[in-house]
Amino acid sequence: MWNRTRSTLKWSGTVLTVLLLVVWIGSIWSMCTVRPPQSRVSLEVYGGILGIKIEERDIYRRDHWHWSGLHRQPATLRWGFSTVYWPLSGMPSYQLIEIPLWFLALLTAAPAVWLWDRDRRRKPGLCRKCGYDLRGNASGVCPECGNASPSRLPT
Repeated sequence: MWNRTRSTLKWSGTVLTVLLLVVWIGSIWSMCTVRPPQSRVSLEVYGGILGIKIEERDIYRRDHWHWSGLHRQPATLRWGFSTVYWPLSGMPSYQLIEIPLWFLALLTAAPAVWLWDRDRRRKPGLCRKCGYDLRGNASGVCPECGNASPSRLPT
């Protein structure tokens, strides 16, 4: 059970990290906005940043998901965190929280790298598939999972 969960987490983290890196690189040339229905919160990706925009009140009143698509705009790559409060005259004000995508990729990569490294380093004398202690086993087959083990094991 734990091996399957660990493998799922390992591969999910790897895929999510690669996806975040692709979005990070693509956000240099394009901007995208996503807004759920009946929500004051929208997500924007631009210039290497994930922006979370929170408006004071909902002026759009949309009953469906809104996706602004990709807008071609060359942007400079931004590296840091920031928060902005934007008061507009005659329009609702909003709070913008900016999180760099490289940081999110790092957050997903760190556990994935740790799991990959942990699975790679099996101690001698353990089954390579399930980790069962095979010291003293003369049959050459793991009694736990049935995997063939090397003929010479440390005792």
